[in-house]
Amino acid sequence: MRFFRVLVLSIVVALLSSFVSLVFIRFLLSYEYYVLLVFTRGIACFLCVAFSVFAGSFLLFVFKEFHARGAGVDNIIRDYHMPLRVFRIRTLLLKVISTIISIGGGGSGGIQGPSVYIGGFIGGWIAEKIRVNYIERKTLMLVGIAAVLSAIFKAPLGAFFYAIEIPYKRDFETRCIVPVLIGSIIGLLFSISFNIGFNFKFPNLSINYISLLDPFMILLYILFGLYTVLVAVCFIYLDKLVYRFRKSVLNYTGLEPVIIAVFSLIVGLIIFLEPMTYGTGMNYVSNTLFGLEESLHKLNLVALLILVFAKMLATSLTIKSGASAGYFGPGIFIGALSGMIYYKLLVLLGIEVKDPLIFAYLGMAAFYGSISATPIGTSILVTELTRNHFFILPSLLSSLIARELIINNTLYKSQRSTRLKIDIERLLDSFLIILRNKPDLLNDPVSKLNLPRPPIIAFDDTLNRALLISLNSIYRVIPVGKNDKIVGVIDVRRINPQKILTSRKDTIKEYVLKTPMVKTNTSIKKIVELMSKKNIDTIIVVNEFDKYLGIVNTETLQKYLLYLAWWMKNEQSSSRSKRS
Repeated sequence: MRFFRVLVLSIVVALLSSFVSLVFIRFLLSYEYYVLLVFTRGIACFLCVAFSVFAGSFLLFVFKEFHARGAGVDNIIRDYHMPLRVFRIRTLLLKVISTIISIGGGGSGGIQGPSVYIGGFIGGWIAEKIRVNYIERKTLMLVGIAAVLSAIFKAPLGAFFYAIEIPYKRDFETRCIVPVLIGSIIGLLFSISFNIGFNFKFPNLSINYISLLDPFMILLYILFGLYTVLVAVCFIYLDKLVYRFRKSVLNYTGLEPVIIAVFSLIVGLIIFLEPMTYGTGMNYVSNTLFGLEESLHKLNLVALLILVFAKMLATSLTIKSGASAGYFGPGIFIGALSGMIYYKLLVLLGIEVKDPLIFAYLGMAAFYGSISATPIGTSILVTELTRNHFFILPSLLSSLIARELIINNTLYKSQRSTRLKIDIERLLDSFLIILRNKPDLLNDPVSKLNLPRPPIIAFDDTLNRALLISLNSIYRVIPVGKNDKIVGVIDVRRINPQKILTSRKDTIKEYVLKTPMVKTNTSIKKIVELMSKKNIDTIIVVNEFDKYLGIVNTETLQKYLLYLAWWMKNEQSSSRSKRS
């Protein structure tokens, strides 16, 4: 019964998300058309771009909608993992308006990031109104993301994989495959029926499937994955540098409108000097690839490098100014031109390749796939966009290699490494009940809990000693002490039982895990957030002198939260009976 309820809600979310994307795209394209009609060249274009980026960012600053700033993917992933967000329609409206102004006016950014935000927002908003549980809430958010991406890019399979891949760096949300797939299909059907979305035209590869998988070509794909790491790291570092500069200046002056204005003027100047960096850049890439031979001869290596760097800087400045714009469109631009640079380097080395388009498409998939930790979803999305479906294997190879090498340095810091443990998800479900009814109770200090106090094991003790303590105390996670201080914990469940039984002298040093330590006045809300963020089920509690007082684990928290939920339920029942 619950499964069918989720399916019905998924269909509602997919339809509503697709409709909002219809309105969003229509307004964006209309605004972009009139801007290009009036402000086409020279100083007019410079002023238009600078004003658009400033207006898009300043709008969100004035209304204090900081959650709607930037790409939006990182914020929606954070909301996906923690049920703390209150979804307001005003935030969504301002996000859409800011995106239309910023990107439609020529700012360097893509529509994919705001689209992910729109889809996830609608799914979360409906989940909040209907008051579904934590797992169902996450499912509806992913359905909205898949539906919007499928509607806009007409790439249902890529949208599906991207949606279940984006919350994690090394995992998939496999429990909601059917609803998300249905949402993606509905998004495509809605797009076709109402003729929304983009119809980017990319040339087909002239090389056949057998030649594409030639052993020497496979070696070139592997090397391209390594090459992509260099490009991706440069972009991530530049993006962080812009953010740190903005943050440091704001800490010093506090004049945010001035920073927004300066960033906007620099973006306008970059696009004035390099007109090809205008907007998302996807139309330029499509047109360039059709005239590939001519464009490659016209742009030498130095010109390509300057163009790639200019697009990187313009994108970072646009997004970090606070304007609503995404990374995917510029990622396609940077990736394609990086592929052209790679091809030119091969030519200089005397290596002949039958079709230079191969590396342009490889760059499109591998660059964004690596910086967003979505190599599979992005690779499939690119193959669907370019209509070169047999190109999926080379794309996956290069993308996965690049992703693995920069896995801990991606753009989206809210991504978890893997799915949350089941006990943490149950805890968050209880947490969501309290959050909706009595949120003030979550501010209670952790000292109100009946904290378990497992005995401490010495840092140089043996594995047998750890097993003995675990069996006698019925605790599986035991604090480890060294020089009268807690240095971590040892989780007996993570140690091979055969290793424990056969070992007599092996110490626990290599099995010690670092875990956060909190004071007794830390709120329960903060504890739950920490467990969700770190994907851990045990935290050490100490006093103001760092003396060990006990542990707080998911079992203790869940009992406490369920008790509060039971107490609130009975309180509501008694108040209803009194009224009657």
